[in-house]
Amino acid sequence: HTLLEKAGNVGVPVPGVDVKLVPVGSKLEIRVRGPNITPGYWRRPDLTQAMFDDEGYYLPGDAVRFADPADPNQGLIFDGRTAEDFKLTNGTWVAVGALRVGAIAAATPVLQDAIVCGEGRDRVGLVAWLNAAGCRQVTGEDGDLAFYATHPKVHDHLRKAFAQWNTVNTGATMRVAR
Repeated sequence: HTLLEKAGNVGVPVPGVDVKLVPVGSKLEIRVRGPNITPGYWRRPDLTQAMFDDEGYYLPGDAVRFADPADPNQGLIFDGRTAEDFKLTNGTWVAVGALRVGAIAAATPVLQDAIVCGEGRDRVGLVAWLNAAGCRQVTGEDGDLAFYATHPKVHDHLRKAFAQWNTVNTGATMRVAR
């Protein structure tokens, strides 16, 4: 019995559950089957066919990685969703989960959330939501989100945050271009 050091470790399969790891882009998709996994969708053979592979493994759309590649007993770490990742026109995969979390952190405290976009394009962009409290902190002024969305200090903060982000993240799949 190992004490887990941090969140995100989903552990190892419980007895009786089979796990299959399948490469999807740069990630490993986890697939599961066992007596505790539903055999299919009630009266929906179309969904059952779409959500199970030909060996009866359920496809939840989640990616995992080994906590310690040298010791699988240390468990699997949740590594985002396979369905959220996409390719740029140069054929490289964008790891949406890692990019989203990193970009929001880089723009702290101004952004509250973001959607990563750019599938089928040559660069990555963000659609972002402002954090009013963070914008107030940056500007020193009270206002609503419409006020902050056009505020020069908020724009300057974001411009500097992503310029710094992009100096470290130079590849097309992690660089925020718009």
